[in-house]
Amino acid sequence: MARSKLVVDYKFDFHLFGLICDLKEYRLAWLLNRQLGIHLIKQKDIEYEFLNDEKILVSNYLFETDNAQFRLLKNKSENKNPERIAYLLPELHKFDFFIIKHGILDGKEDVNFFSRIRDIDEIQYITSFDISKIKSKENLIF
Repeated sequence: MARSKLVVDYKFDFHLFGLICDLKEYRLAWLLNRQLGIHLIKQKDIEYEFLNDEKILVSNYLFETDNAQFRLLKNKSENKNPERIAYLLPELHKFDFFIIKHGILDGKEDVNFFSRIRDIDEIQYITSFDISKIKSKENLIF
């Protein structure tokens, strides 16, 4: 019997930023709201189920406009399994949070976006990523 393979090509048309900070996600969301003039709202945790029966829960906050979407994701899973710590993007396990930015937040391309986040004192480090170089980038599709 012949087998067919389904090949899906996703379009990763967003910007991805990684943050290192010791804050709880609600506190970080509040600081981002103040600094960027947005209103991140806590959403239901995103649940991923992998082929090896592993499940991870990812905490996330969302802000949407007609032209943009801004999402704050926690990298470390909310699962309370002390035996194994799971990450949304395992190859980037040193990062505590990720920001996914689609479109334009305030009606014009925000060239100060990166520096405005970097100005938050509680954030130790922020960087942007080339999504094509991330091995587990499919975890960012939901």
